[in-house]
Amino acid sequence: MLTFQIGMPVAWMLTSGATTDIITFFVRWVRDASPLVWPGVIMTDCDQAQIAALETIYPQSWIYSIFAHGMCYAQYKPIS
Repeated sequence: MLTFQIGMPVAWMLTSGATTDIITFFVRWVRDASPLVWPGVIMTDCDQAQIAALETIYPQSWIYSIFAHGMCYAQYKPIS
């Protein structure tokens, strides 16, 4: 059984046309700036570049894919 604590946003990245490499650079910077923070759950939209970057930097985290404007679907994607 998984249990999660109450979470809060750690960072936002505003960009246009970001590639997986750019997003990976940013997420790695966030991880290195906060080494004691290891997210159990990450929420992102359905952008494949974001998901690939997050899987690279936080391979143990679960990723929730959401639609914009609060219309979300609960798709649990355990990273193994």
